[in-house]
Amino acid sequence: MYRAFYQQLTFAWLPAATTVFFVAFFAAVLLHLFLLKRRGDFQQVSTLPLDEEKHR
Repeated sequence: MYRAFYQQLTFAWLPAATTVFFVAFFAAVLLHLFLLKRRGDFQQVSTLPLDEEKHR
């Protein structure tokens, strides 16, 4: 199925452009989740009442 599609495809940049777009979008989401959100996460955790003496 894919072979028949790509044999008739005259613009071979389409699969490459789609792959580049996917990788760029995936990297942007990872960057946003793991690097840019860290500061806010630590602020929320720092306000929690963490007590080491109370273990359940």
